[in-house]
Amino acid sequence: MSRPPSARPALLILALVSTAACGGQTTSRKPVDYNPPAPSPAYNVADFNAAVADDKRAFGLPETSVSRIPYGNASYDGHVRSSAIIENQAGYDVIGDLALDVDINSRSTFAGRNPITGSITDMTVIDRQARNRLIPLEGRLDIRGDSTSGLIEATAIGDLTRSNTNDTARWAIDLDGSFRDDFTTADTVTGAASGGTTGGSRDDYNVELTGNGRFYAN
Repeated sequence: MSRPPSARPALLILALVSTAACGGQTTSRKPVDYNPPAPSPAYNVADFNAAVADDKRAFGLPETSVSRIPYGNASYDGHVRSSAIIENQAGYDVIGDLALDVDINSRSTFAGRNPITGSITDMTVIDRQARNRLIPLEGRLDIRGDSTSGLIEATAIGDLTRSNTNDTARWAIDLDGSFRDDFTTADTVTGAASGGTTGGSRDDYNVELTGNGRFYAN
């Protein structure tokens, strides 16, 4: 019994011709513009208001006497915040993450100088005049200072860039405070924060922290 001729050889030939034709084509790769997404603000208005409440509570805690400050290294995490004048305009708040490391290097040096290091990151500007618009500041301020006779004296310095304009300025924030007793001895540090941008010729914008600046960490 004879079978009808198979169509498979013809299909195979067509497939080979199609493959060869495709292999002869070149694919052009055009460069694609990539704009990285803008950073998200680390803080909002509710966070700022909560920080104000924390500052008021911490200010009422008893100061740790010099003789009771524990010996060794301690790390504290919290915030720094203040109202601010930006480009000579009031109506702004700023807030950021605060990390402090304090080294009380020996019991015999409680009245001497003990190094403080740390950083301020995730700074956010709150524009109260523009429906609480949030403006992240990219960068880091490095903290250097001393603890002397139970008091904290340190300065945070670094460059911060406004994410909405890419303008950059040099900041310097002074931290002056003390140890406080909350749940245990010297488990909290709090005090005043002042400063702003340094006003150098390379600063693209200017900021002045007003007199209500505070820091708090535990």
